[in-house]
Amino acid sequence: GVGSGEEDRLDAQDRPDIQASAEILTPTTPTSTPTPRLPAFITGDHTKAKPRPKDLLNFWVKLLGNSRLLTCGITIIISMGVMTALEPVIPLYFRDLFNADDAIIGLIYGFVTFPAILVPGLAGRLCDLFGARRILILGICLGILGFPLMAFIPTMEEDELERREPGEWDTRLWWFAPVFLILGTSVYGIVMTAVLPELSASIDGYGVEITAQAYAIFNISWALALFWGPAVGTALYKLSFTYMVIILTSLVGFLLLFILIRYLYEWSCRRKTRRRWSSAYRKR
Repeated sequence: GVGSGEEDRLDAQDRPDIQASAEILTPTTPTSTPTPRLPAFITGDHTKAKPRPKDLLNFWVKLLGNSRLLTCGITIIISMGVMTALEPVIPLYFRDLFNADDAIIGLIYGFVTFPAILVPGLAGRLCDLFGARRILILGICLGILGFPLMAFIPTMEEDELERREPGEWDTRLWWFAPVFLILGTSVYGIVMTAVLPELSASIDGYGVEITAQAYAIFNISWALALFWGPAVGTALYKLSFTYMVIILTSLVGFLLLFILIRYLYEWSCRRKTRRRWSSAYRKR
């Protein structure tokens, strides 16, 4: 019996197939949670690389170097920033120039939120049919139309304000309702919906390892918009409401111009690539 066991042990050492079978049948218990791996475009190896601070820094540099992803971030920062710039200003403007109380201010400004409930489903369907970029540009153009309209709504004169009783607000305040519907449809309904498929397409091919970190840029951009919007809005309102509207409209116009230039450049690059491949195929 002892000799037979010794022979089996020596036979297993000489034959790799027996060793492989033994390894497969031997139960293994994980000792710790596997360390997340960095994408191959940073480490070049999915199996042996371990995250280091330097690798993570290089990763974020490469991720922010993605122009399509950066365009999504800039879109969120500007479009949400101009909307948050209105939030602290509108109550002051309605109270100072329309003699409005808190209830009517909340009711009128609430029209901004209605499109955020009704429009995103339709905007998402249009993005699937016609492409997110076209719908995104449509939403920005709608915002450029809506912002200047606020400056053209007539306000109450000083003598008229003095004759009004407290809480006796001007009915011209309802003219802001359709304007807020346009702005809510533009930003909350269309732009914030169309930017998500663009964000997803910008990281296509990078691997699933960076999906959550790429989507974190959405939250970072939103936070930056919440940071600069109210501060800039109140500062501009101290100068003039009309001046504030002009600045915000100019920012939205800059965003539209930036996106158009970005997409036209990408389109021209793809066209040159197709021509190069076509000429190379003809030569063959």
